[in-house]
Amino acid sequence: MKGIRILGTGSAVGSKVVDNDELAPSIDSSHEWIYTRSGICSRHLLAEGETGVGITIDAARQAMAAARVEPSELGLIIVATSSSESICPPMACQVAHALGTKCPAFDINAACSGFIYMMEVVHNMLPGLQAPALVIGSDMLSRVTDWSDRTSCFLFGDGAGALVVDGEGEVLASQIMAYPDNDNVLNITGLNWQDEEGKPVRSCIKMNGREVFKFATRQLVEDVRAVLEKAKKNIEDIRWFVCHQANGRILRAAAEKLGVDQSRFFVNIDKMANTSAATIPIALHEMFGKGLLHKGDLVMLAAFGGGLTSGAMLLRW
Repeated sequence: MKGIRILGTGSAVGSKVVDNDELAPSIDSSHEWIYTRSGICSRHLLAEGETGVGITIDAARQAMAAARVEPSELGLIIVATSSSESICPPMACQVAHALGTKCPAFDINAACSGFIYMMEVVHNMLPGLQAPALVIGSDMLSRVTDWSDRTSCFLFGDGAGALVVDGEGEVLASQIMAYPDNDNVLNITGLNWQDEEGKPVRSCIKMNGREVFKFATRQLVEDVRAVLEKAKKNIEDIRWFVCHQANGRILRAAAEKLGVDQSRFFVNIDKMANTSAATIPIALHEMFGKGLLHKGDLVMLAAFGGGLTSGAMLLRW
């Protein structure tokens, strides 16, 4: 069936690179301890003077230049984010303003699954647009990271990935879902809130790593299998698995459960860390630049995140 054709890609990340050796002393750790538990060697963070909106606009402009699409030609802008610097105006509207275009623009928040949710939304909207859409995953998790929490602070980075898409491609099947997080295994209570005495409190990511790992490995595998069944495809038909990258151990466990050689999972978490909704579009931009994606390739996108949310989509490149 008709679906999504990717016309151009772009990405931008924080220019401050922090490797494990630099971070480790502050949390009484080591490179080896961090790498063994996460597969991460370094992460990109916003440097002084950089903003999330700024790097999001940079990624958008790259994707549009690659697609040879002018701002006036866009029919829609969506940004998937859970860490925008402002609730209003939405980040998508700020991108539209910077580009000088007038079209529908809105943000979507499904945490780390936001990119898949956004692709499902744009897939359903493209037939009525008759114009290209700009879709961006953008998250600055350093803004909500508790840098004193040695169990999680090394996991996160800042980045944005953008795609320009139209409806002339093919989506073979997709699935998005939300599940009750009864035990609050992953949450950010609010970017700005007050305690009972009215004092401002900086909100941070709170995560039960063990439970997140169990949910992620189970749901990633279930979603991939469900989408394959809908598409009437076999696991052997898939050229690339491009998944949300929260932890290298999750990807290895999922590959093992699916019976897939890990070389078919594109992995860049070692240098990017977890950039939430930006991880998949950043990965696609890197893969495209390296010539890894070829016309006709079947590419499985899959993600999981807070909410709890998950989703998968099978595209023909």
